[in-house]
Amino acid sequence: DWPMIRSGIEKAGNFIRDQQENIDLNELIKLLKADAQSESDFLSNPVTMKQKAWYPVPNYGSASAPFYTALCLWVGGLLFSNIASTDFVLSDKDKKRFSKREQYSARMLSFLSVGFFQALIVSLGNLYLLHTYAFEKTWFVAMTIFVGLVFMSILYILAAVFGNLGKGIGIILLVLSISAGGGNFPIQLSGKFFQFINPLLPFTYAVNLLREPVGGIYWPNAWFYALVLLLFGLVFGIFGIIFQPYISVYIKKLQAKINESHFFH
Repeated sequence: DWPMIRSGIEKAGNFIRDQQENIDLNELIKLLKADAQSESDFLSNPVTMKQKAWYPVPNYGSASAPFYTALCLWVGGLLFSNIASTDFVLSDKDKKRFSKREQYSARMLSFLSVGFFQALIVSLGNLYLLHTYAFEKTWFVAMTIFVGLVFMSILYILAAVFGNLGKGIGIILLVLSISAGGGNFPIQLSGKFFQFINPLLPFTYAVNLLREPVGGIYWPNAWFYALVLLLFGLVFGIFGIIFQPYISVYIKKLQAKINESHFFH
């Protein structure tokens, strides 16, 4: 067997000499001596992380509650604005007694009353029927009521000022809010258009505000979200009080023309 063994040794020696310029034999020997199991463990888990939760939420359902609570309040307000009239039926005497703005403001109080009880039922139902986790239960109820009042005021103003057109705007805002509100997933994972409109939607700040009492309130953020929502409500409210008597005249004429078509209700 010697001739075959000698040939093999010579081939191996020639190969090693040829590769000495390209391969560090010491590194090769070190690699061959290494513990394959420990190397595999290091490559699969190169870093050991220690995690500490600052605002822990125990389950996914509770983490999603702010988004679906805000969605519930908007849908509830939208449905109510579609079934409830924004106009008063008054006698000729009372029409002279109460101005358009007074009628508008009085009806708004009716809508806000419904919005208050709707938000109260939703928040208490979350806590005591669905057993949603909230670190600050009292603040969760209070913030839900606040969001409900703002949403209801916006939807009432859209319906009272623009009629069916305003109700349609409310539906469009609902669809955009589901996609661009950053409710279930970070807005950075959405498209550029949705990232652009995200800070323009009241829904965004409502969801973020309701997240605060669920995990634990960080007050600088909470006050900011509440202030922006309040500004939304004030801007819509002032717009409605100033322009409702003027715009509603044209909207009623438009609605009369639409009714003549017998295509819409």
